[in-house]
Parts: sequence; C-alpha cells; structure tokens
Amino acid sequence: MKQAGQLKGQENLNRERLLGMLREKIKSIDWEAAKSDLEAFIVDMNRLKIWSPQYFLGAIEYLKIE
Repeated sequence: MKQAGQLKGQENLNRERLLGMLREKIKSIDWEAAKSDLEAFIVDMNRLKIWSPQYFLGAIEYLKIE
C-alpha cells in the first residue's frame, strides 16, 4: 500500500483506516457494471441480486483484523 501511495511514510494501517478505505471503494463501484462483467462466469445471476453497497458495507463490519 505504501508503493501505491495509499500510505505515506511511517503511516500504519489499522482497522479504522482499512475499513474507511474499503467503504470509499465500495461506494465508488458501479455495481450493475460489476454484475454484468460476471455474467459469463455465473450460471445463476440471481445469486448476485444481493450485491449492493449496503450489502458489502455491512459485510466488512464482520472482518477480523489482527
């Protein structure tokens, strides 16, 4: 992450920083386009109906970070 410029100098990646970065990314995704990109690989597209910012924002709260 330092090479990519997300972390500067001696900055550390802690839980809140990581969750903040994930939240930003999740909110920036075009979810309809992401689902469309997977059409060729997913037999039952109904499985992707739950994909939304709300779904993934909720899911990241359960991440265990040590």
